[in-house]
Amino acid sequence: MIPEAEILFQAAKEIDQGKATFAIVKRWTQAGVPTVEGIGQWHQKVLRKILVSPCMIGMREYESALIDVEYMPAILPEELWRRVRARLLDNPKRGPGESRELTNIALCGICGLPIVAQIDRAGPVYLCKRRPSQPGACGGIVILVSNLDAKVDSEVVAFLNDKRRANALLAPMPLR
Repeated sequence: MIPEAEILFQAAKEIDQGKATFAIVKRWTQAGVPTVEGIGQWHQKVLRKILVSPCMIGMREYESALIDVEYMPAILPEELWRRVRARLLDNPKRGPGESRELTNIALCGICGLPIVAQIDRAGPVYLCKRRPSQPGACGGIVILVSNLDAKVDSEVVAFLNDKRRANALLAPMPLR
C-alpha cells in the first residue's frame, strides 16, 4: 500500500475506534504529513471529506447509487468505510460555536442577553457567555441543553393545545 493510502487506512481505523478527527489532523500537522496542497496545516473538514468519499472503496456515487470503478483501487474495506462514514456523517461531532434551537433566542435570566450553546464536561449546555456580539453578558447561567429544550418543547405543546391561542396565532393579520 502506498504511504498516503496507509495513513488514510490508519486514520479510518482510529475513527472507527472513537478517536476524534481533530486529534488525527493535529498529529499529522505536527508530523509534517503533506496536505492535499502539499504544505500547511491539516483540517478536520478535509480529512472528513476524504474519508466519507466513495473513492475510499474504489467507487463513485451517482444519484445515491455506488458505482464500481474498475481502475480505482480500494483503500478501505467497505465495512470499515461504512462504519467511518456513519460515524462522521450520521453523528457529527459538535464543538464550540455549535448551534442549537434556542441559541441566541433564549435569554439569560440574570442579564437578559441571549445565551449560546457549547459542549461542556456535562455535555451540551446553553450558557450566558461574553463574546464580541454580547460583551455585557454576565456568564451567570449554565443549563443542560436537554433540560431547557424539554421545557421549551412542553411549553410550546401546551400553547398549541390551547385552541384559542393557536387560532389567534394562525389568524391573518389585518392590513393597515
